[in-house]
Amino acid sequence: MAERGRSLEYRREIDGLRALAVLPVILYHAGFVAFSGGYVGVDIFFVISGYLITTIILTEKEKSTFSLVRFYERRARRILPALFFVMLCSMPFAFLWLTPDHLKVFSESLVAVACFSSNILFLLLDGYFSPSAELIPLLHTWSLAVEEQYYLVFPLFLMLLWQLRKRWIFTALFVIAVTSLWLSLWGADNQPAAAFYLLPTRSWELAIGALIAFYFIYKKNQEDLVFSNKISSEIFGLIGLALIVYSIFVFNKTTPFPSYYALVPTIGTGLVIIFATHRTLTGRLLGTRFLVFVGLISYSAYLWHQPIFSFARHRSLEELSVSSMIFLACLSIVLGYFSWRYVEIPFRNKDTFDRKYILCGAIIGSIVFILTGLTGYYSKGFMMRQMYTSFLPSDYLSKTLGPIPNRGIDGGPCVSEQAMMCQFYETSSDVNYLLVGDSHSADYSSAFAAYVRSADANGWQMSVGGCGLMQLGDGKKNENCNMAIDLLETDVAKKNYDKLYFIVNFTGHTRNLPNNDRLIAIDSMTKLIASLGENTKEIIIFTPRHYLDKNVPIKYATLDAIEEVHVKNNNKENEIAWEQAFHRLRLLKNVTIFEQRDELISAGCKRIECFDGHDHDKYALYRDSNHLTAYGAELMWEKYRTQFE
Repeated sequence: MAERGRSLEYRREIDGLRALAVLPVILYHAGFVAFSGGYVGVDIFFVISGYLITTIILTEKEKSTFSLVRFYERRARRILPALFFVMLCSMPFAFLWLTPDHLKVFSESLVAVACFSSNILFLLLDGYFSPSAELIPLLHTWSLAVEEQYYLVFPLFLMLLWQLRKRWIFTALFVIAVTSLWLSLWGADNQPAAAFYLLPTRSWELAIGALIAFYFIYKKNQEDLVFSNKISSEIFGLIGLALIVYSIFVFNKTTPFPSYYALVPTIGTGLVIIFATHRTLTGRLLGTRFLVFVGLISYSAYLWHQPIFSFARHRSLEELSVSSMIFLACLSIVLGYFSWRYVEIPFRNKDTFDRKYILCGAIIGSIVFILTGLTGYYSKGFMMRQMYTSFLPSDYLSKTLGPIPNRGIDGGPCVSEQAMMCQFYETSSDVNYLLVGDSHSADYSSAFAAYVRSADANGWQMSVGGCGLMQLGDGKKNENCNMAIDLLETDVAKKNYDKLYFIVNFTGHTRNLPNNDRLIAIDSMTKLIASLGENTKEIIIFTPRHYLDKNVPIKYATLDAIEEVHVKNNNKENEIAWEQAFHRLRLLKNVTIFEQRDELISAGCKRIECFDGHDHDKYALYRDSNHLTAYGAELMWEKYRTQFE
């Protein structure tokens, strides 16, 4: 009835395919622009996992040897030892090197990973209040969570269908794939973060592999199939490989993902699995000794690379050099080998570690990580830690926290990469205050919320990450800002706000534009503000901040190097153009300009030449190169109120 020989035999090219998945991911996270689409390696892994897991389950069901307990045991042996080992090794470095905001996120990560839910955690943290992605040591575990959730649900689903009617399996898998793909396409436009992180919008990739496995196992006559023909196998195998390579080198951060773009690497992976046997050129290329070796250690290498890159970035004063990133990428491979050789392989050996040992290890390990993570979370990132430097205040860490993001009265976020008008405070008063802008406005969330409550006003916020609320040089609105600008104009015309706080990284959005394009962008901004002023009693504009030449100055507390932070050299033409724009805006009767930039310098050493992102008491005003700590934002807000109220 079913031909099963091929479904269980070892295929070197699959391990080579794993190498083709993990290497681009590592190089992408290392920051090599040539591998701008390296993140598709995760999608390749999903298809491979769907194929292999379905093959195992269906083959064992055919032989009546499948055991759900044994299946979960194998998954635990495969996933948990190396994962727990890397997490354990990461903990002391996190405790010693991370500042409270980052250590709190790391602590949350420990809990989430142990509960197979880190994808949900990072979805909730998505946005400008979470630390930069490259600085989160366990961010990459989101993909493991997706697979773990799949492993928990999928065997039960197959067993149910097997009991009802085996012939329904292929149809059910196809329906799941199509439905999930539709959700992914919808999510790419409406909920991009959820579409990226969650199983329902990723399961179609796993289902592609599952469909291939089903077809392989239940095909009636291999010789009648097109993929048994050597010429067609060569052609389709190479096409599959080309699709994968194309995705790796052509896709980038602006590519909507997963969406329909993910069809390119996933279909490519499917073609390789189907056609790239050891008899084909593609199969022989993927079956080379080096790629097979990397494929064997790919899981451990994947686990190591993000913590290594993250901790190195935390400890480096400068942006890591190309040679440094190459070294760290190689270190990931080396540590991946040792983890594979001395952790993965031994724990897969049932004679060395029996089922009871694996179960106890999984339970104890999970409890340790959960308790440690909860302790770190409720202590706000182990705030009790002492700094290792003598020139900083003893309570320095308590002043390095980022602002607390506001949430709407409906529970939704007031800071997002999508345009939405968020009311976070409601009273019976007819007074309305609005905070609007990009992530720089989000820095003032806590201070603005306290101010709104003290004034007993209705509080509104629209902070759209990465959106400068201005037109690009070609006259077109930035796609990310299109809805935000339209929504803002419509909402202001309807509500007639008493105060509108306009806080944008003005100079940052135009510093790399050609002069003509810059002038178009600035002109669009001034016209927008003038238009908003027609329906607003008062518009308060915060001038842009200086950029610092090094990222995350608060981390220097453990490096004795705060004095090495300086204001970054600015584009003079850009600065002059904005100064002229602010001068024109000052002429509008209902526009107030708060010189945020000057006040930050004044709060520090009072001279731009020595400003290092800290105040005169050496408390951090900045939490990275251009965003404020909650302490810095509150200080600036008080200065604004002192001047204008």
